[in-house]
Amino acid sequence: MSEAREYKQIGKRPIRHDGFDKVTGRASYGADLSLPGMLWAKVLRSPHAHAAINSIDTSKAEALDGVMAVATSEDLPAISSEMMAAGEGAADVRDVARNCLAQGKALYHGHAVAAVAAISQTIVDEALQLIEVDYTELPPVMDGQFAMGENVAVLHDDLFTQGLEEQPAEPSNVAVKFVLQKGDVEKGFAEADEIVEREYYTPTVHQGYIEPHACTVRYDEQGQSMIWCSTQGHFDVRATTAKIMKMELTKIKVIASEVGGAFGAKTTVYQEPVALVLSKKSGRPVKMVMTREEVFIGSGPGSGTRNTVKIGAKKDGTITFRDVNVYLNNGGYTSWGATIPAVMMRTMTGHYRIPNVEFHSKAVYTNNPFAGSFRGYGNVQATYVTATLMDKMAENLGMNPIEFRLKNAQKPGERTPQNSLLKNAALADCIKIGAEKTDFLTKHAENTAARENPARIRKGIGIATSIHNAGGAKIHKSDGCGTILTMDDYGRATVITGASEIGQGMDIMHMRGPATFDFLRNSNLLDAVESLVGPEITCSPIQHVRAKPPSNFGHSSWSHGVPWHQ
Repeated sequence: MSEAREYKQIGKRPIRHDGFDKVTGRASYGADLSLPGMLWAKVLRSPHAHAAINSIDTSKAEALDGVMAVATSEDLPAISSEMMAAGEGAADVRDVARNCLAQGKALYHGHAVAAVAAISQTIVDEALQLIEVDYTELPPVMDGQFAMGENVAVLHDDLFTQGLEEQPAEPSNVAVKFVLQKGDVEKGFAEADEIVEREYYTPTVHQGYIEPHACTVRYDEQGQSMIWCSTQGHFDVRATTAKIMKMELTKIKVIASEVGGAFGAKTTVYQEPVALVLSKKSGRPVKMVMTREEVFIGSGPGSGTRNTVKIGAKKDGTITFRDVNVYLNNGGYTSWGATIPAVMMRTMTGHYRIPNVEFHSKAVYTNNPFAGSFRGYGNVQATYVTATLMDKMAENLGMNPIEFRLKNAQKPGERTPQNSLLKNAALADCIKIGAEKTDFLTKHAENTAARENPARIRKGIGIATSIHNAGGAKIHKSDGCGTILTMDDYGRATVITGASEIGQGMDIMHMRGPATFDFLRNSNLLDAVESLVGPEITCSPIQHVRAKPPSNFGHSSWSHGVPWHQ
């Protein structure tokens, strides 16, 4: 056995290299960049939740002194419906474009209708008031279940439900249908000694990040157009913007700023294509920054859901079946709503042994901002539903929540209803350790007994488990999570990566990562580990990283949305 060694980097907790800039206010965020000749831009938003747009007259705004460009959906290239990778899921490019600037209809209160770029923010605000939009108000459809009823207005006359074997004859408000079936639910129903059926509602919730969406764009018809923005997915911004603008991927370069909170929300494009249009029309750089109000009414929150779930079990606690029906509030367009059902399905049907299961879901168009990603999008809703349902079944069977879960927890070598092989499954161990560390059973028994004489202040303890997808490197053809590591003649390591630093400590891990490789076991080399993100940055020892910012903006976490071979 080798002797224990004291390393200089491994096993240590170094000071984060970006911490000083952040606590002193020197770090540059999305709204901090200023370029020579830069214009300010904002969008005019619909005051109606659902309305036909008969006409948009921008002539008065264009005539205002200081206004350099005005844009509507007519300035965006005509594109067809196409699903493309976006973050951990997928989005319809045409839907994203129509969300950036409304085409024909305003589908939610706050929907962007037109945009203005001018030499000052004051002039922009004045110009927006001069734009005349002729609306015909339509009945709003706010709830997913109501949207599927009879004699309800159809939001999209040209969109048909996806996920069916054959395209329906008529359009409807059901955007996507997703179904999973395994085993025989009727058989499981017959075998069950106890059946619990519940309906759960989870509201639409906004991510509430501190920093608003912000971007600065410079169009270049000869070379690469530049986009500086607050994003957790610069590859997504580049790919989506290129699709919407019908530009070659290599003609757009994206640099991600410091991110003041994202939580999944900053994987979606809202302003970048609009700013690019305005920059192209004006010939000058354009900055767009949402106000706090615009963030809430114009960017996508996490989906609201309605869930009807039925579960059966034998007297000994063995689960026999689970039947799930989910309705998701998809908002006015399809973005993350297309993939949220698949994420919910994993937790609602897997990681506990369920031999007979059916999962039916529908993502439904409503007159709300389209559903975005929010921290494990879909899994939070699914975990809340399944955890409370498991507790209720355990109570009905006279079992404690831990015992019931351990009885049904999947083990290594088993397969989920999606036929995923669980090579390593430590769910039972996690449950046991969690219960032990929290003294769960004692506290649960005390809290249960206290229900007989409820006090003014009540106490509770709960347990929840879930299973979630991972592996971001499989999402992008360009492999946005890829990393290249090289060594020079002096034993210094250089790390080139496409991953985004969004506060999770990615940069410091990139700098410390090479120290864990076998070929860096020499302690003299550990001091030389350095990080490089983008070709313009100067390296420094890990203890004193101070990077030269690319384009004089940002620090070493900034990465470039261009293929590494260019």
